Amino acid sequence: MICPSVRDVPIRRVVEPADVAALAVHLIINTALTGATYNVDGGQQLVSG
Repeated sequence: MICPSVRDVPIRRVVEPADVAALAVHLIINTALTGATYNVDGGQQLVSG
């Protein structure tokens, strides 16, 4: 997989391991979350193409 250019990502920065870790903490702390899908991609899924 080729990484997109930072200018092509809506948040204008590369997703870091800390971003994934923050999501993991969020999922652990919030026990009421079920059946959700989280995309940690900086909004790349919103870009058509």
